Amino acid sequence: GVIEGVQKQIIDCDNLARRLLDDDDGREEQGEQAEDDWTRDPIRVVVDSFDAAAESVGALVENKGARAVRSHSSQSLSADAGKALNELGRSLAERNCWEEALSHYEAAMEFVRPCRGQEDLMASTLRNAAIAYLRLGKRSEARQALDECLRIRVITVGDEDISFAEALHWMGEVLASDGEYDDALDAFDKAREIAKLSPDPTNLEVARVLFSKGCLLEVLGQLSKADEAFKDALELKIEELGSDHEELAVIHFKLSLLAGRGGEGDVEEATNRLNEAIRIKKLQSAQKTDESVADVLFFQSIENGLKGDQTK
Repeated sequence: GVIEGVQKQIIDCDNLARRLLDDDDGREEQGEQAEDDWTRDPIRVVVDSFDAAAESVGALVENKGARAVRSHSSQSLSADAGKALNELGRSLAERNCWEEALSHYEAAMEFVRPCRGQEDLMASTLRNAAIAYLRLGKRSEARQALDECLRIRVITVGDEDISFAEALHWMGEVLASDGEYDDALDAFDKAREIAKLSPDPTNLEVARVLFSKGCLLEVLGQLSKADEAFKDALELKIEELGSDHEELAVIHFKLSLLAGRGGEGDVEEATNRLNEAIRIKKLQSAQKTDESVADVLFFQSIENGLKGDQTK
């Protein structure tokens, strides 16, 4: 099927990207003769492969749909295409390829919007697209997508469902980006309460809302409240993810900055938090992720500053 084929494509591309990263030494030994085949950017390889997969999905829907116009099978195929394109978009978003991810989300919406009975898929696609819009600085588009997503959620699952809370959380991010701080804090608080009280509660979503709220409180200069929000988020994430997960590093880093602020900052606490962030990031850097290696070096430079060594 369409979805299974795309999922296999994603797995194959992940494996290929890892091989390209792991074969750095081998590429050097191959010399100039192997340059064209082996020195391509792994991310570019994945993006190009996903584009080809998306074109295949579109062609399949167009060819089969032409023979079954307005039929149930045609709508089912369009929905499958939307799901497949969502999978491609999410995989690219995980690599921070936001423009490329957005192109797949927008294509997915075109396939899904005409389909009856696919409101949940449409709402999920709108939320995914909104996150990409926000990451690209397209705040008005993000707000429009989230407005539509929230309207669909209210109709299909109500305003006490975890999926409504997730969309409301991202609306809070958009409001904060637009400088509407009070409305953003209100959205975060409502999303947190819904996530806590929903029939399918998840500490992870509550933790993510708390982290977003903490970041905004930090910007507003409400440092004690920000510290409390970050610590609550950290506790919940450790419960859900364990103590080594990559999402914990940025919270430890935030707590380190708060602890070390001002002339009377707690340098020991700041250093301990930063060391924990470095420890977690080193676990990532062992996987040869350029971003995680850079983060380790950045955190270590701050640690040296806390110790009074400005030369390292």
